[in-house]
Amino acid sequence: MPKSNTGYLSYHQRMYEPKKIRGTLIPFGYKKSEDDPKIVLPIPEELDVLQEAIKLHKKGQSLQKCVDYIYSKTKRKITRQGFYKIVNKNNIKKKARESAREQLDYQRDRVLKAKRELDKERSKLQTKNKKIKDLDIVLEGKVKTVIDTKDIEEASPTIKKAFEEKDVIFQPNQGPQSDFLASSEREVFYGGARGGGKSYAMLVDPLRYCDKQHHRALLIRRTMPELRDLINSVLNNYIPKHILELNGENKKKNGDSHQVLE
Repeated sequence: MPKSNTGYLSYHQRMYEPKKIRGTLIPFGYKKSEDDPKIVLPIPEELDVLQEAIKLHKKGQSLQKCVDYIYSKTKRKITRQGFYKIVNKNNIKKKARESAREQLDYQRDRVLKAKRELDKERSKLQTKNKKIKDLDIVLEGKVKTVIDTKDIEEASPTIKKAFEEKDVIFQPNQGPQSDFLASSEREVFYGGARGGGKSYAMLVDPLRYCDKQHHRALLIRRTMPELRDLINSVLNNYIPKHILELNGENKKKNGDSHQVLE
């Protein structure tokens, strides 16, 4: 039996090849090999009749008429169930391959999903470790910077206790001042009566980036006296003198680096 143009033998084409059997039952269209009892050899004449019967069944003939046709041509009996299995064996294998492929795709998707989740958790862990490292550096006094209370809340009890024992330079009041400083919007309108913490919040907001070497921020007041009043009343109360010093141009400049608040 020649191969197909694609080089792939279908099930019915492979019928004409010797095959290995597991039990003692010899399939229809085969005979036992004299050299190896576990190998059966095809009988082309009987297999040709079987192929004709398969074609008849595809054209609408009943199973019984097909098996009767086989017996009339070969004088070998085959049951309707056995013939039905032969007819549908190729389809069964095809469905099995499709099912296996679907399972493989499903498992592959699960692996990719698990990998994405793992990468996500790994990224979270790296971020958390970095925050913990930054907190440790602050606790050791190596740098002075603004710490987000959320980072402290997510830290271990030991770190929380260590920060409780530290002097806090500035902590926002609950309410509008905290909401203003926690806002991520580019523009925020913050109003209210005098003494509500607007000026302090406006000053502290840019100072949270004071540890960045090239940080620049601009704070504007209506008059110069108001600006001086803010500098004198707020910075002297909240920012230690050894961190900031006033230069001749009415600028507050970090003495250890080049951050400027104008």
